[in-house]
Amino acid sequence: RRAGQAGVRAIVEPVGAPKAAQLAQALRGNSVSGDSLNGNWHGTFLVTPDQAELEAMTGQAQVAAAAQTLLDGGVQNVLVTLGRAGSLLFSQGRPPVMTPAFGTTVQDVTGAGDALVAGLSAGLLHGLDLPEAVRYGHACAALTVASARTVPEGLSWEWLERQVASGLANPGSVDASPADASPVDWEQ
Repeated sequence: RRAGQAGVRAIVEPVGAPKAAQLAQALRGNSVSGDSLNGNWHGTFLVTPDQAELEAMTGQAQVAAAAQTLLDGGVQNVLVTLGRAGSLLFSQGRPPVMTPAFGTTVQDVTGAGDALVAGLSAGLLHGLDLPEAVRYGHACAALTVASARTVPEGLSWEWLERQVASGLANPGSVDASPADASPVDWEQ
């Protein structure tokens, strides 16, 4: 709340289903009814759960309904990460936006989620709108998992822009049947 009141765009990365469940429980404990997240996220610009974290936070397995629960609770945007399948962005008053992941050769997945949030945040700081910033987040994640290092050597905004512009990480090359991607029914 304080971040929103101060005009700061707060981004919440749940960091695993157990911590996401603890966060939701803490927010429910602060609600008037004790069983709702309604209003407790007021001022939160973005929450970035994966499907398991989203379900842990809301108790709902259906992605769109779970994201709507967070939006109803005061979150402005919910970016549900889907591994190699990409992500779904749900925003107040707008239709969902699917952003495909960038195809890459995976060396190490350590830091992929952090890289996505870092690339997205850098995009916002450089004036990109949220859907385009999400694209840069995906590019940063792809470049991170393609590296044997948690943070690729030479990583900078300029380097990331060159990589995205060159098409090195091409969204059309996403593996359509990765073992860690599950079908998502987000329209119901």
